[in-house]
Amino acid sequence: MKARLFLITGAMATLLMQVAPATADTTIVDENFDSYVTGGGGPDQAAFEAVWVPASTTAALLVPGQATAEPPNDNPPGIQGLGANLFGSLNTYQGSSISIQPTETQSVRLTMDLFDDIVGNKRNTVGLRSSAPANLVELGNWNADAVDPTDGTTAIPAANYAYRAVLFGSIGDGIVQQPSWQYFELNPALDRENTPENLDIDDITTAQDIGPGWHRYSVTITPTTVTFSLDLFRDGVTNLTRGEDGKIEIGVGDAGVDSEKTWNLNLFDAPFDSLRIGGASGVSSAHESVVDNILLELIDVAAPAGDADFNDSLLVDGADFLIWQRGYPVTDQTATNATGDANSDLDVTAADLAIWQSQFGTSPATPAVSAVPEPATLALAGLALTVLLARRQRD
Repeated sequence: MKARLFLITGAMATLLMQVAPATADTTIVDENFDSYVTGGGGPDQAAFEAVWVPASTTAALLVPGQATAEPPNDNPPGIQGLGANLFGSLNTYQGSSISIQPTETQSVRLTMDLFDDIVGNKRNTVGLRSSAPANLVELGNWNADAVDPTDGTTAIPAANYAYRAVLFGSIGDGIVQQPSWQYFELNPALDRENTPENLDIDDITTAQDIGPGWHRYSVTITPTTVTFSLDLFRDGVTNLTRGEDGKIEIGVGDAGVDSEKTWNLNLFDAPFDSLRIGGASGVSSAHESVVDNILLELIDVAAPAGDADFNDSLLVDGADFLIWQRGYPVTDQTATNATGDANSDLDVTAADLAIWQSQFGTSPATPAVSAVPEPATLALAGLALTVLLARRQRD
């Protein structure tokens, strides 16, 4: 009899931590601004600024209830409770500490509602950042031409509804520079027709074509991708039609969003720790927007499909992990399922380990059986000790 020892290297431990299962979606910030009220029921600006700390003497103002320069942003139609009126101010969330980053099993998602009265050019956003090394995403209104990141030269005219992702690590898949300030591409059918009464000669769909309204912005961040989406009128459909009055018919269309774009960007290994509202990077804005319903959360990633029963025992267990471990890594597309390729891409990588983790304790040959997530750290550590550190075999 002799013992066979399998050691967990530093790289292996890192991979195990990356695929550690998440237990549930986690809300980090859920802000609708409705809690900032005085005893008399009016808006409490001081309480608001204690949580959303101004970067200077200029701060966002709670609305309705605070005097602002341009109606209807002091009481925008459709507001539910209170909101924050932005006009290039900068407030940073300090209601509690933030330190989150995406993993293989959980993504970071930021969502917010922004009211746009389509009056003037605006620079008002909600942004999520990490301090150092820096990762940065922002959503909202912007008023300068952008550049197509796939060639680095083609100008993209300003269209108001904007986003950016800058200071990330590596880029790929057909882009040559970071997608700083991009505009959501909206259906051309929403562009108003050129008539003597309505001279609209830009041939792109802009905020002026859409009209005033509340719109829902969202960004979802994984370790390797950033996905931005825009739902006009926050109605949960893809808006495509106008009524007899010429206005877009809200709530009429197929379920979904009006624009979505995914960029392949590899994050620096640093947690997001700053949530800000107002002028992007502190820039000023001559006009106002109102923000509401900010939601920052960690969301579970669906278990990847595949087959991690590498030894065809009808059970995904530690023996299958050992097969993956012996085969790892393979990147020249010579692998098979029997050598640890769970997702049929002919390689053995961390993606196959993630599938093994999601299917552990189940039989992928039985579709009705699904994996039940285990406690993220303790169970995986125990499994590593039991299955990975040593396995006795008889000669």
